[in-house]
Amino acid sequence: MIGMHSVINAYPSIAPLYGLIFGPFYGSLIILLVNIVKFLINPKAYYFGIFSFLPPILSVVSAGYLARNNLKVPILIYMFGFILYFNSYVGREAPYHPIFDILAFLLLIGAGKKIIKLLYSNNSIHSFVSALSFSYIVVMVDHLYGSILASYLYHIPVNDYVKAIPTYIFERTLMAFLGSVFIFLTIKLVRELIKMSDELKSFILNEYIKENFKTKLDIKVDKELMEKYGIKVPDEEFVKKELENIFKTIK
Repeated sequence: MIGMHSVINAYPSIAPLYGLIFGPFYGSLIILLVNIVKFLINPKAYYFGIFSFLPPILSVVSAGYLARNNLKVPILIYMFGFILYFNSYVGREAPYHPIFDILAFLLLIGAGKKIIKLLYSNNSIHSFVSALSFSYIVVMVDHLYGSILASYLYHIPVNDYVKAIPTYIFERTLMAFLGSVFIFLTIKLVRELIKMSDELKSFILNEYIKENFKTKLDIKVDKELMEKYGIKVPDEEFVKKELENIFKTIK
């Protein structure tokens, strides 16, 4: 963090995945509970006290709504953050500090829906680029509100903010990349599991049909009478095909 000795935190990279999988409510609840436990164990690691919970929660909320094609909430979160930042002493003296945050905000407005559409594309390149864009937007929410808390709770010299620009750009780029890898691999894994699930269902269905329809359907009837009225006795193959069609429809 600006003006303090610290290492890169991993949670901004995980926040996009939490929001994507668990949604805005459950995702933020999970990350809140995790941070509460960590805070109770090591409160000194949280420079802003309980206010330190705010950036990760807002990140997950933004990810959750964005993943569900709702751009309004993350846009409002960004706008409110910019209002707070530019009304602080740092915002007035170094308005260019959140340049990377502003670019993320513009990306959200201009390509938010396109990003979500391509996120699940069969084209791996499109999917990864979308995951990277998605992760970048979410990671910068965390940075924006972290900068706001630092400016309001600690009177850090503006010069330190200016010097930190190259550092935070590098760190947030790395975080966004790691987040995109998590998202991309998760989507790929889920797709493979779905494929395996379909193949397993087909195998179980075929085995079930073979086991339960071995007996021939021998029924003594008047064949001439049945032909006259167009009635057919279903054989084993007919029953198998009908069951397969029914199970496919259910699936």
